[in-house]
Amino acid sequence: MRSATGSAVILLASCLVAGAPASAQRNSPPVARSTPGATQVISPAVVATWFTEGDSDRGDFLQLVVLWRGSPGWFDAPGGMRGSSNATESQVSVTYGTVKLRVSFNSSQHSVAINDTHVDTGNANVIFVDNVDGPTGPQVVGTAQVMSAMPGSARQIGVVLRTSRAAMTFLKCDATSSEPSKQRAIEHNSCVKNLGVAR
Repeated sequence: MRSATGSAVILLASCLVAGAPASAQRNSPPVARSTPGATQVISPAVVATWFTEGDSDRGDFLQLVVLWRGSPGWFDAPGGMRGSSNATESQVSVTYGTVKLRVSFNSSQHSVAINDTHVDTGNANVIFVDNVDGPTGPQVVGTAQVMSAMPGSARQIGVVLRTSRAAMTFLKCDATSSEPSKQRAIEHNSCVKNLGVAR
């Protein structure tokens, strides 16, 4: 059984909500959101790490994507991603077996470091890193610019990348491996599955 006091509190709260100006209910500020670093295998030879920002009014926008390329199926090893961020900088570490990669991204200055080495991106929002599992280690081999608007959601990086010829060439969508376990991993992470295109 509810007390008279409890009923009065509920009634008062209801009156306050009902009496709020319609403009105050409609004009709530947009909800800001960001992805401090997402990582996904997107092709037979490439893992992508990307950062986005946006809000409930404008949608999501790509700030930066790093494409890590190695030999076909190089990601077929224990590992994964670990990320951290603060008000200005995000850091993501990607590990697969003995391959250890790291990107630091300062969104306010658009400053990027790959494995602690500064990368001059200019106006680009794509960084190509090759030979991640090679004897010389990862090497930044180029940059590109793709559309920043993210159709659908911040997770759909493939929708953005497939509009870039440079990105699609870098992905090596037709790569295969003679090692059975790596070939299975490649088939599970085809470009058709992750980007909706064959090459």
